[in-house]
Amino acid sequence: MIETRASLGVVSLLLVVACSTSTPANNTAATDTAKPAAANADADKAAVAAAHDVLEGSYKNSDCAAMVSTAASDAVFEPPNSASANGPDGIKAWCTPMFAAMKTKSLTVSGKDIEVSGDIAVDRGDYDWTLTPAKGGADVHAKGRYVTIWHRQSDGSWKASRLIWNSSEPMPKA
Repeated sequence: MIETRASLGVVSLLLVVACSTSTPANNTAATDTAKPAAANADADKAAVAAAHDVLEGSYKNSDCAAMVSTAASDAVFEPPNSASANGPDGIKAWCTPMFAAMKTKSLTVSGKDIEVSGDIAVDRGDYDWTLTPAKGGADVHAKGRYVTIWHRQSDGSWKASRLIWNSSEPMPKA
């Protein structure tokens, strides 16, 4: 029984080694990929920044359709003081009444930092958002932080899979 397991283990190890691909350390093709990888990282960061700009623009323009267009099929958006919005339909169900009731007067995003690793990117920063009630009334001011996790899609585009934002203002005194 032990000999059979040992034999199977050796055969399995040999199959793994035989089927794995490796590049010799002195192969110039391996060293030439370092520069394109860095260029790809810069291109990926720029692509995520462009996707961020579309999402940010959806808030600035109170545009629910643009917001939904940035979301992955499995996206979860976590707005403050609200239930989670799951998937494009859930995000639309959240932002449609929100943008019907409130219109963005101004939005400033600062401290934006995007880190990319393979097919995942993390985008974080601060926001200062002023909204005006559609029916009139005093402006509502919100200041806080956000974190967006982006995933590269099979078509190469970047879509938001997770987004959470929260207030950085102190709690009102009781």
